[in-house]
Amino acid sequence: MNFKKAVTIAAAAGALAALAVPAMAEMTPYGSMRFQTFYRTADPVVGSSDTDLTWDLAANARLGVKGTTGNIGGVVEMGFVSGDLKTRLMYGTYKTSLGTLLIGQDYSNNWMTSAQVDLNDKGFSGYGALDNSRQPQVKFTMNNGLYFAGIKPTVAATTTTTDYDSILPELNVGYKGKAGNFDYNAGVLFQTFDYKTATLDETVNSYLVYFGGKMAAGPASLQFNLGYGQNTGDMSIARDARSLTTALPLVTNKFIVASAADTTSIEGFIQAGYKLSDMVSLYAGVGYAADDSDVYADADDKMAFFVNAPITVAKGFTVVPEFSYYDQMKNSAGADERTDYSVGAKLQMDF
Repeated sequence: MNFKKAVTIAAAAGALAALAVPAMAEMTPYGSMRFQTFYRTADPVVGSSDTDLTWDLAANARLGVKGTTGNIGGVVEMGFVSGDLKTRLMYGTYKTSLGTLLIGQDYSNNWMTSAQVDLNDKGFSGYGALDNSRQPQVKFTMNNGLYFAGIKPTVAATTTTTDYDSILPELNVGYKGKAGNFDYNAGVLFQTFDYKTATLDETVNSYLVYFGGKMAAGPASLQFNLGYGQNTGDMSIARDARSLTTALPLVTNKFIVASAADTTSIEGFIQAGYKLSDMVSLYAGVGYAADDSDVYADADDKMAFFVNAPITVAKGFTVVPEFSYYDQMKNSAGADERTDYSVGAKLQMDF
């Protein structure tokens, strides 16, 4: 096959593809390179402390594209974890006169991150951010701010010894509104499933009530998030596995708590910020989380603190020096746990 014939075939194939796929009114590719340069120190209750250097591409670096055609829109966003591709976002939207329907994998409504950048922009995950990451869901957001969502249930698997029966998706209802310069978000998340073994037949109910907000006044800003719930770890709300040491059934790294020993949780964070100049800002925040249960000798609590100063080197290029501190406080047996801290910077280029 000569070169001219190959070019003709390729052009014809391209024309057919253009006819088969509706032309997008707008396609916008984007990316974010994030690099971690941190010294992290673990200080156990017993034994000597250990310090290690992290000098690596952050796990939340991403590359994506946004597109729209009429009332239909969509986002595809991939991440790079240990050199492998991972789907971060994949959803389509349909705008109607009442609101917007979203189908696919998107951020959860209850999740609010802080400005903390340590550990791949941890953002108080597990320390008040109410983080259940990005979830497959069907969501409808009304123009007045009211939203409803059916989210992929956390437990929907069967093994030879244990049976998990999920009839409904996780259900979410909430409202996002604005009062002056104060943006707020409040809602409820609920899940139920049956947990069965040869000796147990339990219904596990989980719920989370949350309220968060952001406020700006000139160069100053304030942000907070607060949640209270039951068995929230069973809905993929980030928990610290080290803190849940009581012997409970464990499946896919999640603690399944029978109704006789439900775990109640409270967590939240508060953050303050100030824009010093067009190039430099300052943020500081503190987060706290506590789990309690009738089978615990003591409430299992932990806290985290950070302070950082994002520096804009050029448009799209930011350096964020930061100090973060984590205190595991006491576990469910009432024993003291380790502390950790890190110092370093995140390097980020957005394009």
